[in-house]
Amino acid sequence: MQDGDMRRDFVQKEKVYHFLLDVSKELADKKLGALFVISKPSKFKKLYEPLYPQTLSDQSLFAKGSKELLLKIAELDGAFLIGEQGKIVAFGARIKKSQALPGYGTKHA
Repeated sequence: MQDGDMRRDFVQKEKVYHFLLDVSKELADKKLGALFVISKPSKFKKLYEPLYPQTLSDQSLFAKGSKELLLKIAELDGAFLIGEQGKIVAFGARIKKSQALPGYGTKHA
């Protein structure tokens, strides 16, 4: 990977983190929470099972209306799986190898 590509990749990842931080702050203001897992999409294979039918096809965090969509879907059980470049891989996902901590619930595990 060349320096220019690495820089663009870094900037895009930073945009993803800042976007999700903004969403998280809005959720916290509403006394809600969500679990966002950010990774390369290829690493999500066989890691989760959807709790709800998935109708996403190449949905980006930065597409019009995505922020409002995330805020609404966050009320459901399960985690959001987000690719490093901002692609929403899944929502309402149960992470297969997660383990609940006593007293902390499992809403987003």
